[in-house]
Amino acid sequence: MKKEAKIRKTTRKKVGTRMMFRNLPFIYFLGGLALLYIANAHFAERKVRQIDSLKKEIEEMRWEFNSVKSDFLYQATKSQLSKDVASLKNSDRKAPPKRIEIAEN
Repeated sequence: MKKEAKIRKTTRKKVGTRMMFRNLPFIYFLGGLALLYIANAHFAERKVRQIDSLKKEIEEMRWEFNSVKSDFLYQATKSQLSKDVASLKNSDRKAPPKRIEIAEN
């Protein structure tokens, strides 16, 4: 009985070792897939951070654009223009501007 138990033990070890070496390429393949998965996760996180920073920059530029646009539109109103022109000592003309015509030869 002891010989049979010893033989079974050694065959189990041999079968386990043989099976491990037979499946070694598959284990390497799984390790490669794991590395690709980790690298892809890092790449995706970096892209998400870049997208967030660009969104913030776009929002700031949009706020600046709206601010400049509103200032420009306020400066272009007739009342604001008349205030600006008043400093030049010009009065608001009631008559339309005169047309200058050049005589042709």
